[in-house]
Amino acid sequence: MDCAAADADAGDDAVKRLHAMILLVWCLHICGPFAAADGGAIVDRGEWGDGRFVLWVNPAPPTVGPAEWTLMYLGDAKSRAPQMVLRLEGKGGVWQERNFQPTDGDGVLLTCVTSLPFEGEWTATLRADDSNWQQREVALRVQAAPAQWHAALPWMLLWIPAGVLMVLREWLAAKQRRTNT
Repeated sequence: MDCAAADADAGDDAVKRLHAMILLVWCLHICGPFAAADGGAIVDRGEWGDGRFVLWVNPAPPTVGPAEWTLMYLGDAKSRAPQMVLRLEGKGGVWQERNFQPTDGDGVLLTCVTSLPFEGEWTATLRADDSNWQQREVALRVQAAPAQWHAALPWMLLWIPAGVLMVLREWLAAKQRRTNT
């Protein structure tokens, strides 16, 4: 193998590594906002009935449209937790109730889905049916739904880094051709 061919192969590897690094950094930058999702915001937590609970909502902060509510309840092992109910009340007497459904075999994680029709102040009431537990109330602020284009913004701007990568690739290839001749 002659020296010029070995140098050309080494240059190809360097260019490929550079391309891979640029692509990796670009992917991490684009995917970063999506990877940071944590599943919602805690609305209420504490002692309740025979145990402890945490109630959270997704999206965080709550916005107009569908919302997923998750309740984690860790109670006394001897007693069975009652049916948990979420009641949401908004301005003008608008309300809705949903029963929590278990998402696991132990009944520790419960979930329900609601639809918040308008922004403003809401009251979320958590109660346990067929028990003498005191209900839990918490005030929350529902925000306006983000514009649809806002969710598509990373995809709309995708052509910019893709174009930069293509120009950089062509520039590096031209530079390599000049060094090989």
